[in-house]
Amino acid sequence: MPTVFSTCIECVHYTCFDISHKCNSKYRSDLEKQDILMEYGLPKEIAQKIIYMNQSFRLCTFCKYSKLCDIHGYYYGVDDDIPQVICGTCLWDKLMT
Repeated sequence: MPTVFSTCIECVHYTCFDISHKCNSKYRSDLEKQDILMEYGLPKEIAQKIIYMNQSFRLCTFCKYSKLCDIHGYYYGVDDDIPQVICGTCLWDKLMT
């Protein structure tokens, strides 16, 4: 499930791991940004919205449904000099067929 900082389907906070675990690195980075903004007197909700608005998202080229951030958008070749973005689900589908 996406975090409060992102609508990327692969940006998740793994509660089964400690926040310092590398699987939570993106979430930890966003939390650190939130803490810095809150130190300057911004409310938590405004800080989260600023972090959210600062990210760019792309739709998966194949399913046209999944939103992916720059970190989780896997590139699957190039079509007419435009890189094709693929989500994890479509990537596994392509690998298995």
